[in-house]
Parts: sequence; C-alpha cells; structure tokens
Amino acid sequence: MKIGTQIRKIRICLGIKQDELAAVLDVSQSYFSKIESNRTRIYVDDLVKIAEYTNTPVAEFFSTDNSEMPVNETARREKILQLLAEQNRYLQLLMQAQNQYKDKQEML
Repeated sequence: MKIGTQIRKIRICLGIKQDELAAVLDVSQSYFSKIESNRTRIYVDDLVKIAEYTNTPVAEFFSTDNSEMPVNETARREKILQLLAEQNRYLQLLMQAQNQYKDKQEML
C-alpha cells in the first residue's frame, strides 16, 4: 500500500479532516489531497510531523498488513475509543498511585 493511502486511512480512522493535517504541514488542503492520492511525494520531515500529530508510529505508514485494524470505519473508531478508554483507566491508576505515594511521603 502506498504511503498517501495509509495517511488517508489513518486520518479518516482518527476523524481528522484534510485541512487540519494540511495546517500541521503548513501546506494547502489541495496539496495535501495530492499527497493522500499519491500524486505527489511526501517529505520524510512531513511524514514525521503527521506521525507525531496523530500519535502513530512512522512504520505504520509503510505497513502492508492491516489485519489488526478493522475494515469498517465505524469499527475502527470503536476500536480506537476502546483503546483510549483503556489508556484513560491506566492513567487514573497511575495518578492514584502517585497521590498515595505523595501522602506517604508527607507522613514521613
């Protein structure tokens, strides 16, 4: 799969609009559209910016195996929401542990 196609899939999966990512790269929406449709090449620096903005490993843009990602866009969004909820639970547990540690330190 071509990089532009992967960028588009990831962008849609995350619910990000073209003009939003175009702004991240400081390019026009029409130019960004050309990147996604593989009519122009993307610079490595720009790919890194997209990866950072979308919190996606750069390697994912070169991936040819989409078996872990659901095919249906709704299922993809649900999977992302599920992962975010799980991440949120871990963050809450971490914050609780930090607060307990602070309380114990204050007692000493």
